Amino acid sequence: MNDQHSNLLSRELTCKDVHDFLMSYIEGEVTPTERRAFDEHLSGCSSCVRYLDQYKRTVSLGRQAICSSDEPATTQVPTGLLDAIRAARKRP
Repeated sequence: MNDQHSNLLSRELTCKDVHDFLMSYIEGEVTPTERRAFDEHLSGCSSCVRYLDQYKRTVSLGRQAICSSDEPATTQVPTGLLDAIRAARKRP
């Protein structure tokens, strides 16, 4: 977190606070004090723990999707996919 968010530590974190700074938390870009505040909130909030788990999974899948691969892209386009895309693009 940066200086503009340092006031978060002057009070108990809310679920919104946790959600707003989740990526910084996951990437280790929070101070030890900030991490303790996050961990304290997570220890008592099963909703945020579930959200954190799903967020981590989403980030991981996103990274996997953009990783370069030595394998060529598939040349087989599923039947009807191009027609469906063209039809969708024509809609207002």
